[in-house]
Amino acid sequence: MVKPSRILIILLYVGVMAGIIMLVSPGVLDVSPEYSLKVFTWSDAFENQKKADIDAILALEKSLDSLDAEQAEDSVASLDKKPEFKPVEVQPVKVPIEYPGGNSQALDNFYASLNTLASKKNLIRIVHYGDSQLEGDRITEFIRNRFQATFGGCGVGITPILEIKNARSTIYQEASDNWNKKLCYGVNRGSTKHSNYGLLGSYFQFPSSAWVKFSRSKYSYERNNTFDNIKLLYKNTEDTLVVNYEFNNASFGGTDSLTTQNAFMVHKIPFRGSFKNLKMNFKTNKDSELYGLAFDCNSGVAVDNVALRGSSGTEFTNINRDYLKTQFSKLNVKLIIIQFGVNVIPNVLTDYTYYENSMYRQLKYLKSLRPDLNILVVGVSDMARKRGPKYESYPNIRLVREAQRNAAFRANCAYWDLFTAMGGQNSMISWVHAKAPLANKDYTHFTRRGAKLVGEMVYNALMADYAQFQKRMAMN
Repeated sequence: MVKPSRILIILLYVGVMAGIIMLVSPGVLDVSPEYSLKVFTWSDAFENQKKADIDAILALEKSLDSLDAEQAEDSVASLDKKPEFKPVEVQPVKVPIEYPGGNSQALDNFYASLNTLASKKNLIRIVHYGDSQLEGDRITEFIRNRFQATFGGCGVGITPILEIKNARSTIYQEASDNWNKKLCYGVNRGSTKHSNYGLLGSYFQFPSSAWVKFSRSKYSYERNNTFDNIKLLYKNTEDTLVVNYEFNNASFGGTDSLTTQNAFMVHKIPFRGSFKNLKMNFKTNKDSELYGLAFDCNSGVAVDNVALRGSSGTEFTNINRDYLKTQFSKLNVKLIIIQFGVNVIPNVLTDYTYYENSMYRQLKYLKSLRPDLNILVVGVSDMARKRGPKYESYPNIRLVREAQRNAAFRANCAYWDLFTAMGGQNSMISWVHAKAPLANKDYTHFTRRGAKLVGEMVYNALMADYAQFQKRMAMN
């Protein structure tokens, strides 16, 4: 029989040896070029999880709660009411927008178009492209609300015929199951007869008849449920497209026959008042291509959410240049916000020149569509991975951000550093473990609360920059 004292000595011996191993452990042993072995260190066992200080971020979140309460009282029942163009209230900005070579004019065309809204009944458009970080209208929703509260406008902007898993929180969607979706991006892109995609990166077809229904969201800002018209974005090259529409549980509606047009078309359906739902039935004998519906006001700012799940932002050149140019012109796109990177980070490399060059080609391509088009590139957010029992920021985030910044500057675009704005190294860990979580436990995607903060930071950075533009204009 083994004496208890001998068991104690053995356990003590094992503990001492484990402690010595952890003290001298290099942390990671490279087994081969492809594989490594994690060896526990003293810090793994006894040091706390490293986090970033995000007290300033949490203070901003508290201020947003009071701002939302104030804006909830701002009625948009009367769309004829002209917005008050007061001087923009500029919030303190920790991370300003950066420009290539000190050229602070890369967003001037967009800012000048904002100035016209005070005197002209005009609608200008912002298109927010990104990966799954934007899915469900996250981030974009809050940028949209802030712009429309300041400069006028309403509605959720352009929505696709089908949304992935009906994920959008700002408007609900249902559809018949016979829609065929064609994508310009992703592994499920499939074969297509042409590259005339819509500006959402897709188009939708149906065999002979199909339907789609949109309903108001109770979780959305009231401005999203109020608009002046619906715009159907489509092309029908071979046969008449018959569109029957019913608003608010068939309380009113109509039927339109859209004749054959071998071009991108915008069909406007007037609507005024509070939106409950819209059902649209489509019929045609030959394939028509539908791109989406725009829920807009006649003036102010429209902001579109375009979440390209799985994309790295390098597929825009898959869309026919002239066709996309026509869309940007007809829809009066003035600013594009490009926000990608979460699909690049997990592929850890030591050189991202390929990504910089690819992003540069996309930005140059987009800028070529309109001479007055401006682009803001939002750098990738912090992301964390598990190393042993703890999480840490991916080691390649700096390199990917540099590639994005370099591509933006080479294309004469503006750049804003989200990684730094959210707290820098290991900030995602702090966002995940905030008392009210600001990010999900995948240590990649923001929660709704976190997305709201990011949207506010993007808007504040743009408005601080816009204020500088106004000062420059006043001096001329």
